[in-house]
Amino acid sequence: DGSAMNTIQLITDSGDTLSLDVSEARENDKVFGGYGSGDKMAVLVNEDKTGAELVVNESTLLGSWVMPNPIDGSSIVGIALKDGGIAESSDQSTIVYRTWRIVDGRIEIQSMREGGGDEEETNVYDLVKLDADSLIYKNEEDLFEYGRQ
Repeated sequence: DGSAMNTIQLITDSGDTLSLDVSEARENDKVFGGYGSGDKMAVLVNEDKTGAELVVNESTLLGSWVMPNPIDGSSIVGIALKDGGIAESSDQSTIVYRTWRIVDGRIEIQSMREGGGDEEETNVYDLVKLDADSLIYKNEEDLFEYGRQ
């Protein structure tokens, strides 16, 4: 209830209440998914714990996200990000998503490629955009642009 345009009030997992200035995060386009009362948040705080450097609304992040198949565009593929860090593949025959989490303000996704040695891999991505209808993240090699299903 104490949140406003440049302030976010959080109740931590340990029950403490923090009021953080989000001006710096807003100026640097590091507020992803906005924030509202009751939303689950991942926040990177500054050294003196008075301000947020990066804010990710995990409640907005949850859901089913789809995009045209990057191989040929003939179908829709996607990922479902669920509460508790569970990730699932949507209409993908070779990649099986397993888990997701936010680590240091980046999204970490664990998956397994079937048919290619069945190796488990963990990829870490920078968030580019997150809102009610769009999820975009990237790493050095790839850019993924999803729409909400």
